[in-house]
Amino acid sequence: MILYIPNIMDRLAFRVIKMEESRIRVEIMSEEMGEMATLYYERGKNTYNHKPIGMDEWLCVDAKVWGNLYEIFNVTPRQILDECQKHIREYRLSLLK
Repeated sequence: MILYIPNIMDRLAFRVIKMEESRIRVEIMSEEMGEMATLYYERGKNTYNHKPIGMDEWLCVDAKVWGNLYEIFNVTPRQILDECQKHIREYRLSLLK
């Protein structure tokens, strides 16, 4: 028997907002609960070129999580960060079109 487990990320909406040239924020919302979290990102700086973080990468510098996002949606902070990075890449690609 195969048990279908829906993708929890499908129940969350991610909105990428450009704040400045080198800063963006990602708002995470759910239809049931409204805004659940905001993550702030900055572009990697020139001084990061000798580290594993490239200059074209976005780094999470702050996060605000309301309520119990992790428990309600059974996700880990790492899953949230990975999903945010995916949406940031999609956002940047949409700007190139």
